[in-house]
Amino acid sequence: MRCPNCQADTIKESANFCPKCGHNFTEEPGTNLPTAPALPNISLHISRNVKIAAGVIAAVVCAVLLVSFIFKPAAPEDVAGDFIKALKSGDYDKAFKYLDDTEFIGRPLLNEENFGLASREKFKAITEYRLDISSLDPDDYTTQTFNTVFGLGGERGKLKLVLVNRGTRNKPDWKIDPSVFLKVTTIQTLKDVSVTVNGVPVTVASGAARLDTFDGCPLKISFTHPNISPVEKEAKSGDAVRHTTPVVSDSVKSSAQELVKGYLNGLQEAVKNTDIKPVAQYLKPDSSGWNNVKRGLDYNSQGGVYSLMEVKNVSFGEIILNGDVKKVKARYTWAGREETKKLGEEPVFTSDDTVQRSFTAEIEQQSDGRWLIVRAE
Repeated sequence: MRCPNCQADTIKESANFCPKCGHNFTEEPGTNLPTAPALPNISLHISRNVKIAAGVIAAVVCAVLLVSFIFKPAAPEDVAGDFIKALKSGDYDKAFKYLDDTEFIGRPLLNEENFGLASREKFKAITEYRLDISSLDPDDYTTQTFNTVFGLGGERGKLKLVLVNRGTRNKPDWKIDPSVFLKVTTIQTLKDVSVTVNGVPVTVASGAARLDTFDGCPLKISFTHPNISPVEKEAKSGDAVRHTTPVVSDSVKSSAQELVKGYLNGLQEAVKNTDIKPVAQYLKPDSSGWNNVKRGLDYNSQGGVYSLMEVKNVSFGEIILNGDVKKVKARYTWAGREETKKLGEEPVFTSDDTVQRSFTAEIEQQSDGRWLIVRAE
């Protein structure tokens, strides 16, 4: 036998090893070759990836369907029906959210709280309702109108709901026009008086205002100003509320009385000395009251006489507003003595006769807050 490794040819057939090089004859050719790396199970990996991808796609499709179902734009008839259901169940906060809030801009009384107050009065007795959608026009994506018939404590009522689309044709957002629920309330008061309705400040320009309010809403109207006594009135939407004769506040009455007394005391000195200075602080410069006193003093000085006055008692009648919260009329009477004297004579009364004089003083509040007499008659 010849050795395949060293080519020796004197080897017995029964030998297991080559005596010359030691080659092992028992190993089969190729048994010691290096083992090739195993190939990956491609079919298994492909199958797993396909399953994962399919699962992801299925989840996305389900999510899209779920979102499209949840956020599907409500049809106008559904909005109208849900609105009436909310009214019937007494969920007025929910019902308010169906109203077109773009109509509330610049109308401060059209808020959620007042809608609830109005609805409790108007819709608290709904027992049943029927929504008529026969007028539905599927091709009109701007406006829809439905008639609603409902029972109110044994009576039948009707309500026309107008819905407007505040969205687009593809993404509609149907809202209920609140106009059918509104009434105009008029308020009249004097200029500069502050007005609140149900706690909401409102502007009453030039002493009068027309305010949109929810039909049936009870109203608490407050009138305030530092110069008048505060007043509260109760009304309902649609009423005409007048506040044209406010009562002068006690502080203004006191100011008017002190002003008149000071004026009378100053006037005694002014006529005695034919000088306007003692009374100037009580009169508005260049007013009719100022000019009348000045003319009287000038006349006395030219005629050589003056009026000697002694004011013993001043009593006041009504003190009322004179068409404005910054103008008042004070009616007063003073009792005392009065004589005509020649200039230069001793200022002594020769008579004890008591006289009474009644006057009306018109008084105005100045920009600095002071009250001054503008007219005294």
